[in-house]
Amino acid sequence: MNSDFTIFFTFFANGEIRRKYIEIALKTLFAKNDKNIPILVIDSSSKNYSKSNKTLFLDFPNLTFINDTEKNPFIRCNKYLHLIKTKYVIRLLEDCAYLNLLGNNFQNIRNDINLLERNKAINVIQYPIIDEQKFRVEENIVFYPKNDFSKKKLLSDQGYFYYDRSDETKIYHYLCNNILYRTKFFIKHWKYISSRYENHNSAESGDLKFIFYKFISNFRYLSSIFRLVNRYFEKIFYSDCVITNIFITQTMKTSDVIHIGYHSTEENIKRNSIRKIDNTKNKGTVSILQNLKVFNNIKLLNNIKFKSE
Repeated sequence: MNSDFTIFFTFFANGEIRRKYIEIALKTLFAKNDKNIPILVIDSSSKNYSKSNKTLFLDFPNLTFINDTEKNPFIRCNKYLHLIKTKYVIRLLEDCAYLNLLGNNFQNIRNDINLLERNKAINVIQYPIIDEQKFRVEENIVFYPKNDFSKKKLLSDQGYFYYDRSDETKIYHYLCNNILYRTKFFIKHWKYISSRYENHNSAESGDLKFIFYKFISNFRYLSSIFRLVNRYFEKIFYSDCVITNIFITQTMKTSDVIHIGYHSTEENIKRNSIRKIDNTKNKGTVSILQNLKVFNNIKLLNNIKFKSE
């Protein structure tokens, strides 16, 4: 099957729970869909773990799986982004469940691609996690709230509905999230971001990797002003490299993206981080978001099902 988009995963999954998250992501994505879609996977796990992770992708005939243990995600992935041959790329996090996102054999995504084709002013389309993740668990069923579009200021393009997320939240120039990009922009975007920021966390928060900024960051108010000025600088002079607007489409009326990644293995934890050190056998870090703690149970993950409230 010819495709106009590639699915892009990059992750570090040293451990049983992290691998289980990937398994759940794939099962929910492809529950009713053809698996012959271009997929690029950049796995930075250690060699033995990566071999186990790769077995999750054995049923995907159009797969490029690369094990590269470079820890910096930008350095790691920039080596291989040229392998994306489609006009569009959808970057997905490996620790989410995707209920009907690729529904109707990818028609949801193709509807969004058609919107991007018609409206060049739209920078990226995001598939955000549900706004309030208040989970109720009964046996192996996770009950979750649905997205609410009733209070959104909806726009219409040939009868296809979408809304501007900047109406409800600050737009980051980089966002580590589930996003549909034009491939040319995606590659240019990652190269630019990696030239100025060390990792996903610093890119989202606007903490530059340069020595002079590291000095300024010791002064709270000065660093806040500098980050604000830098945002305007990027938007004016590098608008073709950074995210300037984010739209959410009617795909998210029928689809649900649920973040299940309580356990992580990232190493560099910053002050005010939403993660803390995990002292269990899993090592790495865990989220301090208590609503995600239910997903730190391997017994539940082995049999998990999802149902909207």
